[in-house]
Amino acid sequence: MSYHSAAGNEAGVHLEQMYRASPDMGFHDFLGEPGKVDETNDVSVGTLGTLTCILQWNDPFGAAADDYDLFVFDANLKLLAASTNSQTGTEDPLEEVSVRAPVSQTFKVAIRKAAGESQLLSLFCLSGAGQQYVTPTGSIIGHPALEEAVAVGAINVSDSGLDTVESYSSEGPAGIFFPAPETRAKPDIAAFDGVSISNAGGFPRCPPFCRFFGTSAAAPHSAAVAALLLSKNPFLTPPDIQDALRATAVDIGSAGPDDDSGAGRLDALAAADAIQPPECAHDGDCSDGNVCTTDACERGACQHARVPDGTTCNDGNTCTRTDRCQMGVCTGTNAVLCPPPDQCHNAACDPATGTCSSPAKPDGSSCNDGQACTRPDTCQSGVCRGNAVVCLASDQCHEVGICDPATGACSNPAKPDGSACDDGNACTRPDTCRSGACTGGDPVVCDDDHEPCTDDACDPQRGCLHPPLTGVRSVTCWLDGIEEALGAASASDIRAPVRRGIGTAVMDLTSRIQLTAEAARAGDSKRESRMLHSRGAT
Repeated sequence: MSYHSAAGNEAGVHLEQMYRASPDMGFHDFLGEPGKVDETNDVSVGTLGTLTCILQWNDPFGAAADDYDLFVFDANLKLLAASTNSQTGTEDPLEEVSVRAPVSQTFKVAIRKAAGESQLLSLFCLSGAGQQYVTPTGSIIGHPALEEAVAVGAINVSDSGLDTVESYSSEGPAGIFFPAPETRAKPDIAAFDGVSISNAGGFPRCPPFCRFFGTSAAAPHSAAVAALLLSKNPFLTPPDIQDALRATAVDIGSAGPDDDSGAGRLDALAAADAIQPPECAHDGDCSDGNVCTTDACERGACQHARVPDGTTCNDGNTCTRTDRCQMGVCTGTNAVLCPPPDQCHNAACDPATGTCSSPAKPDGSSCNDGQACTRPDTCQSGVCRGNAVVCLASDQCHEVGICDPATGACSNPAKPDGSACDDGNACTRPDTCRSGACTGGDPVVCDDDHEPCTDDACDPQRGCLHPPLTGVRSVTCWLDGIEEALGAASASDIRAPVRRGIGTAVMDLTSRIQLTAEAARAGDSKRESRMLHSRGAT
């Protein structure tokens, strides 16, 4: 149950002061200014009004050891009423007086310490039209000051800004002295007063005056919104409701909680929006489909408690034959074993029937057909098949090998000695195999008998080459040829063909000389010059 109470309408009739002794008979000094004393608190009361003043101080109830008295005088200091109960350690720290005003007048209230220590005084003078000394703060007392209750301040519904608390609305904080000193933030929220009523409660002035003022008019609004929240979620606790009201209140006054408006102005719509409907209403609403939990609805929320480990269950899989709950989960053990028939088939248990099946593995799955001379081996339509190993000849002096079924290695037999081969060197022939290696034959003789003015050489890549002689050797060779031709023929034999041959030789000689000159310019000019001079002299 969430309790909602009017904060009180005593902000303007409350005074809280530490007792200050005046020079006169221990009366309390209300003024407290240096060099000045005021032993009475003036309170105005209208015609036929009744003034009731209550004094309390911070001694424990039933154990007040400090004795204070309360007095009411008229304007001429004539004593009209007094409360002088003795407090000797077993009484309550309370004094109360009442006087009636036949006409509008001002009463003077006085407090005197009869015995004991100075204490904090709290004075309420009710039904007064005006009071000389007032302390609005700390004017919330009684049940609105309880932590469990929602104390509601009042805002006039006609206020233009809807943010001004009524001047009479009691203010916090609430001071608690026993059993331990405590200051409570009060009020909790503020709601509207000055609203129209139906007179269902029998208000004496309605009609025609049917507007209800005071914190007693504001508190029902807060209680009604609390009921609205409960209708949305019946499982809310009082703290849940109160937290929602405070959290969604519209902040007024200074930022944050205030002594007159608490968390702020009540906002019914925001509070209702902040409440989530319950997750469940009955245990049956909370089934999670898990046999290893106990499902329950607790205050609108589903709870799923684990059953003890080892509790028998059924995991819905017939391929497990022993099912037990473990940590809230049905766990199957003692599985049905389905060995595969071979390496190209899988094995699976059907959860629905508990029977084994052996589907073929996908084509291309790796396997081993047991034959070392086939590779790679793969599954094809559920059968392990391999491609035969091809043993190629390692080179031109070896035959094609044979795969060893035991190891999968290829043999490497050599060709018979004398088998033809090519060692890659054009300057040897013939080439033949010897003990598996290609061996070159005799060196090739490159002799160009018809061209005396060429070099004879063998290149391993291109074979025999006959490049023309160059340099001095070339010139010498051609001069020798001319000399030999001339020496073999008489003058009469030198006919036109010979002359043409000689002319050709001379032209070649000229080319050779040009080449020789170029070689001389490259660094051998002196040697070439001497050789030419020597040849010309002979």
